[in-house]
Amino acid sequence: MNAINLSENEEMHLLAAARLIENGHPQPVSLNRVADQLSIQPISANQMARRLEEHGLITYQPYKGVSLTPAGWQITRRILRCRRLWETFLVQHLHTAQAEAEALACRLEHFTSEQIAAQLDTYLGSPTASPSGHPIPAGSTSPPDPGVPLALLQAGERAQVLQLSAPPADSAFLQSAGLAAGQILTLQAVDGRGRRLITLEASGQSLQLSTALCQAVRVQSLIS
Repeated sequence: MNAINLSENEEMHLLAAARLIENGHPQPVSLNRVADQLSIQPISANQMARRLEEHGLITYQPYKGVSLTPAGWQITRRILRCRRLWETFLVQHLHTAQAEAEALACRLEHFTSEQIAAQLDTYLGSPTASPSGHPIPAGSTSPPDPGVPLALLQAGERAQVLQLSAPPADSAFLQSAGLAAGQILTLQAVDGRGRRLITLEASGQSLQLSTALCQAVRVQSLIS
């Protein structure tokens, strides 16, 4: 499934760091936070970080933490795509309770090939978000997304909006608020729930966006 043959344990460590970043934790991510997410000792997270760095999936800074490389993000996007497609299938078609669906999807993600994921995506009608509200990354056969998710910006960073990949209702909301391709914005702050406060440069309007919406807004960072 992956060009790099990772164990399930290695994938879970990579995903733990990615989910913390997705939820608003700045990079580098503290290994203590990763260890807490996985209910393991920090020394175990440290050892795994060094192994993932050898694979070229993260960069590790002693006493600071880890950041995902482009290769690391590619793998986490593929795994999260499988997880969220299974979650959607279980909830919408088997009427599985949300918590149980998430637990099952977390197990199935490690054994799902890209071909099965593509078939599942087609069967489900190519959903863009899971029932829990998380964006479903595009498959490897789709054109690469431009830029990076707004969720990866640091407080104080300026960026230009390149693309909105949110569901139609969310895209309509963002556009009605003035957030559209070509707009320049500044990320002002990230709160404890991962929500981002941004300011649109043209209008001066401020918006608070959820983590899911920030994943769906693709931007290009600008050097101030």
